[in-house]
Amino acid sequence: MKSLRNFGLFFYHLTACVAIYASHVPSINISDGGILSWDDANGSELQESSDLINWYSTGVTTSPLQLIPLANETKLFFRLFSTIFDRDGDGVADDIDDFPNDPSEAYDSDLDGIGDNADKFRYNSTEAVDSDNDGVGANGDLDDNDPTVLRGPFAEFSFIGTNNHDFSSYIMVPVAVSSTYIPTFPFGIDMTYLSEGTALIAGWKVIPHTIGGSEFGQSKVTVKQTSAFSGYLLKVRYFRYNPNSPLGVPGYSGSGAVLSIDGDDLVNSDITAVAETSMAVSTQNGYQLRAWKERKVPLLEFSFIGTTNHNFASYLTLPTTVIIDDITTAPLNSDGFISTTESTEVASFIVPNEGTIGGSQYGKSSVTLSQTTALENHNLIVQFFRHNTDGLYEWVASGASISVDGDILALGDVTATAPTGMGVGDRTGFMVRVRKDQK
Repeated sequence: MKSLRNFGLFFYHLTACVAIYASHVPSINISDGGILSWDDANGSELQESSDLINWYSTGVTTSPLQLIPLANETKLFFRLFSTIFDRDGDGVADDIDDFPNDPSEAYDSDLDGIGDNADKFRYNSTEAVDSDNDGVGANGDLDDNDPTVLRGPFAEFSFIGTNNHDFSSYIMVPVAVSSTYIPTFPFGIDMTYLSEGTALIAGWKVIPHTIGGSEFGQSKVTVKQTSAFSGYLLKVRYFRYNPNSPLGVPGYSGSGAVLSIDGDDLVNSDITAVAETSMAVSTQNGYQLRAWKERKVPLLEFSFIGTTNHNFASYLTLPTTVIIDDITTAPLNSDGFISTTESTEVASFIVPNEGTIGGSQYGKSSVTLSQTTALENHNLIVQFFRHNTDGLYEWVASGASISVDGDILALGDVTATAPTGMGVGDRTGFMVRVRKDQK
């Protein structure tokens, strides 16, 4: 479509085929800085400006642009559109221009923040630069100044979508990402919102359209076998494009659950991870898929908590875990006494409605621990505390402590029981706390 334009902030398109007669319309005005685009009645493009030979323009610089038919004109056909803003004057409207203030760029196909004209990998959001021109981007190239040295260990995402959607129609799949490109975050970090530094795996927008298809879907990815994440948890999450974010500018916000892939499992085979809950998909304008990794931390798992006569699973969610690195460590040669201030809580419960535990009046406290090598050269001290309703302290030590040899735990699961019993049936609740003592 040909345009008669004057540099400025907006332009007009013409639509709705209309015959304009010289005797009926003396002139067409558009504000200074506008663009007037035209075609003929059949929708064919007018090829030359001479097609407007019966019209002339005035006031191109400071006054409204006028197209005035000459006296011998009979009729011309136009299509009239609404005003469309174009701040950088590159001919691409602001609402579809990814760089509305940069006339040298208009589109960012992979949403990596680098325009297609400058991006050597315009359909790969993880790469943009290839200094040695070996076809491998700088993020995945062990030496981007040497074309003979290619990529290092990487993760390959062979499926990106949901259980109801395949997003490969919007992005190029598979996507290969260097493991060094994916940053490491603290274990258990809250990724409710988009954080600085997470790795962009893929991104796309379909504005002004929506994704369509099934209304909801459970986020899903498949990662190919690799040893690059051994010792880590690979975390992946979708972030939906939000054109009306609270900050007043378009942005992204977390959508759906975080997917967690055990890097040690990836050593042996491909892994497909699917979220347990769904996210809205069909009404969305686009997504980003971002990833980070968390160094795996040793966990101490309790598969049984109770006594020789009671199972507290009706009050607690079992198995339950505690991070071993977070367990309070006592100095060498400490006594066996364990307090609430010098120990780490594992689990606790209070019987609802001021009730009591019931059952046998007495029992010896008992726990079952899953095998771990992380407590070697330590003794784990386990202490039960009863809920106290009539004293200064809410929790009071109850029964004898349990000692578990960490070297024995390294060989297999261990069930350990206190040497003496404690009152249970008339109690209103218990807390279990642990401490690790150096041998």
